[in-house]
Amino acid sequence: MSRARRLVLIFVAAAACVSTATQAIASHGLIRKEPNLAQDIPAAASLAQESSGFGSLLHTLAFNSAIEAVAFSPNGNEVATGSADNATTIWNAASGKALRTFYYHQGKVNFIAYSPDAEMILTGAKDGRAVIWNPKNRLVEREFAESGPIEAVAFSRSGMFVITGSDNKLAKIWDSRNSKLVCTLKGHQGIVEAVAMNPEGGTALTGSDDFTAKLWKVDDCIAAGQGSLDAAERTLVGHTGTVNAVAYSPFGRWVVTGSQDFTARIWEAKTGKSLRIFGGEDGGSHLGSVEAIAWKPPPKVPGPWKASDDQVLTGSHDGTAKLWMAHTGKLVHTFNHGGKVNSVSFAPDGSRILTGSSDGTAKVWKLSNYHASSTMDGKIIAPLKITRTGNHVEFDGGMTVAKVKQFAGNDKQFSQPNNIY
Repeated sequence: MSRARRLVLIFVAAAACVSTATQAIASHGLIRKEPNLAQDIPAAASLAQESSGFGSLLHTLAFNSAIEAVAFSPNGNEVATGSADNATTIWNAASGKALRTFYYHQGKVNFIAYSPDAEMILTGAKDGRAVIWNPKNRLVEREFAESGPIEAVAFSRSGMFVITGSDNKLAKIWDSRNSKLVCTLKGHQGIVEAVAMNPEGGTALTGSDDFTAKLWKVDDCIAAGQGSLDAAERTLVGHTGTVNAVAYSPFGRWVVTGSQDFTARIWEAKTGKSLRIFGGEDGGSHLGSVEAIAWKPPPKVPGPWKASDDQVLTGSHDGTAKLWMAHTGKLVHTFNHGGKVNSVSFAPDGSRILTGSSDGTAKVWKLSNYHASSTMDGKIIAPLKITRTGNHVEFDGGMTVAKVKQFAGNDKQFSQPNNIY
């Protein structure tokens, strides 16, 4: 049978299941096939795998699997990764098995965060969009469009607000319930590379390639509904390179920053005073740009404070992640990932960490023995070749489905565990 004849038969058979395919597309936005998920466009996928001409694309299509962003789910059972091939994948944290993939962005996924109630995931990408979507069914719930590539995103503690940082030198705060812009933060002289919102409310934190981090008093601006701030309350000066990463301590008293200058610093949030440089006196400093930073979550069960309760995790392009004592700056352990580390995350109970790398893998490490307990390999995810123009989607072989459902659940309300945004 000729190749042309085989392709015709494939298209005819795929057309017979077009309602199934259309339903899948409408439910999930753009779809990328991954292992063990035959329910996504099942007939089209199985036909593709059976055809030497059509199916070869599933296995030979080149893409960049570098993992740019990682996050633990709030229950610690799953992890999410964002990659340079525009995709976000949900994995089983214990086994490293790929569970679901979201393929909506048209640029690399730079940052990812779970909502506090674990019901939603927030992603920010080079395509200038931040998206809130359901990690179980991949329905797109909200989209926040920027005028430049989005470098960083974060939820507020209740999930009611979202903050984005962009190449347009602005950070913006949005209402997650209706996608409305409520506050614009102006003042950086360069790309806003990192953002965070105070878990206790009241302030936001940004980092930029102008070598500074800024603390913003945002409560009045948010209350105004369409406000803007032209100046930060505090500017944190000391880094000699781009500030790539920022984070608050669990109760907002301190902030930490990571920079292209190979260092991470801890600052007092109230005064903006630099308290210490990690590894500065005791050694152990990174030998490459610090790309990611995270503060260990507080213990779930209240009890006497221990120094080990306050630890900071950094990830670097030197191929390592490092765990530090927050109050002394002493190095606890170095994790050798093997490739440039672009993102890090703590498990909610603080017992594990997660690292994501340019080598295409994410690794879960146990802090009890500092060993990697599971590895998520982005290179095993085999994408369909998808061409999208607006709401028109074309798959390998010419099968097309139009009018992708971009927005669903417009009445979605986030659970609000407290009155702090």
